[in-house]
Amino acid sequence: FFEHEDVCEDVVCQKSGLKMKDIATMAKNPRLLYKQSIFPAFTTGEIAFFGFARPAFGAIPPCSEMQSRLYAMVTNGSLELPCPDTMRSIAEQDQAIYEW
Repeated sequence: FFEHEDVCEDVVCQKSGLKMKDIATMAKNPRLLYKQSIFPAFTTGEIAFFGFARPAFGAIPPCSEMQSRLYAMVTNGSLELPCPDTMRSIAEQDQAIYEW
């Protein structure tokens, strides 16, 4: 997504059926993601991005921690994600709050 000499990123790829352009679009605008981290096309959270959310106020690390906690709850089965349409709708509502 970007290159910088001070940044070393880990990338995990899997066969998801997504095109790289779809992933790049979501990564460029985390407001399109459910809770700014989970790709709404997948109800079990197969694809998620952390650390891309920019809060209206406050710091990025606490937001990333909360996203990772949400994701941990999804992956360990203690939280079930809503259907993709609901996730998209919630993402749109959240996006409207931030774009004022």
